[in-house]
Amino acid sequence: IHIPRDSYQIKSFCKHLFNFKGSYSALQRGDLLFFGTRQRCTHVGLHLGDGRYRHSSGQDYGRNGIGIDSLHSSDQHPVACHYRAEFRGAGRVVRCHDGSHLS
Repeated sequence: IHIPRDSYQIKSFCKHLFNFKGSYSALQRGDLLFFGTRQRCTHVGLHLGDGRYRHSSGQDYGRNGIGIDSLHSSDQHPVACHYRAEFRGAGRVVRCHDGSHLS
């Protein structure tokens, strides 16, 4: 699957799932989680199940590498808290960068 590099562009290749904080039961493993401001998506993570996600977080707000964090409030790690506050929604990739649709 070929998708754009930037998180704000990736969001446009996804079927919008929801944009609220609450139950994550509609998410499937492999769905994308989007973080940022109301105006623009600035970060993306790969959902692993049960609100947990893998993402690459930089030096400013993260570990400067790949990490696993959670959307659940019980995860009080500073990185998880930062991204949970910026959680904006989720999506499922439905088309490739070349325009072809996934089945």
